[in-house]
Amino acid sequence: VGIHEVPQGEPAKAPPVLQHLWSSLRVGRDGTLVALGGGTTTDVAGFAAATYMRGIDWVPVPTTLVGQVDAAIGGKTAVDLPGGKNLVGSFHWPARVVVDPALLETLPAVERRNGLAEVVKTGLLAGERLWELSEHDQVRRCAAFKGAVCLRDPHDRGPRKQLNLGHTFAHALEAAAGYSLPHGEAVALGLLAVLRLSGLDDERRTVEKLLRPERPHVDRAVAWQALQRDKKAAGGTPRLVLLDAPGKPRWGVELPEDDVRAALEG
Repeated sequence: VGIHEVPQGEPAKAPPVLQHLWSSLRVGRDGTLVALGGGTTTDVAGFAAATYMRGIDWVPVPTTLVGQVDAAIGGKTAVDLPGGKNLVGSFHWPARVVVDPALLETLPAVERRNGLAEVVKTGLLAGERLWELSEHDQVRRCAAFKGAVCLRDPHDRGPRKQLNLGHTFAHALEAAAGYSLPHGEAVALGLLAVLRLSGLDDERRTVEKLLRPERPHVDRAVAWQALQRDKKAAGGTPRLVLLDAPGKPRWGVELPEDDVRAALEG
């Protein structure tokens, strides 16, 4: 049994961290890797488990709201490259996910706000005001929604794509900011962008009121390049998730470049 620490936040998902995990693990193919931490920890630990000895079991124990409502659910694992987020990864379903809302009792306010962005995203997809529930019920309902979507489409070839609502823009902004932009802040900005493109002004105002994101000081040209390199893009053209209405997502949407650029620039 060994304990291995990774950096806090997005630096955990750097390839050298993954290399260190590969070199440090001392388990056989019948072993299990337990990932205790936030979404970036479960991302890199899950990918280490997926690739070490061609795959060992792993169990995420998410300790953040982001992790409990989203990141630790569904078996997606990945690390980042300088040009974009989650560009190297795999689908590796955990043996189980241990979600204990009591772990959130000491969570800082900024991390709760990060998680709330994912709760709002899930509520928009489900067509339910999940953000009005207690935190315990937010965790339960969001995890159940994502789990059901992922089980229907385990390899992200259809309905699971809806879970990227707002994330194409978010990942581009995070990359342009050198991953210094908090994930929840980036998701909130991404939601504003897609709601603008979807023509849903009421929902846009809801996001602004709940999450109050501030525009980051990033080079929009760099963000646009990251958007074109997004793993869901086709021939450099971003493919987006939009909403016809709350609870009615459309994915794989291609729009004129000027419209997408305008949404990215806010």
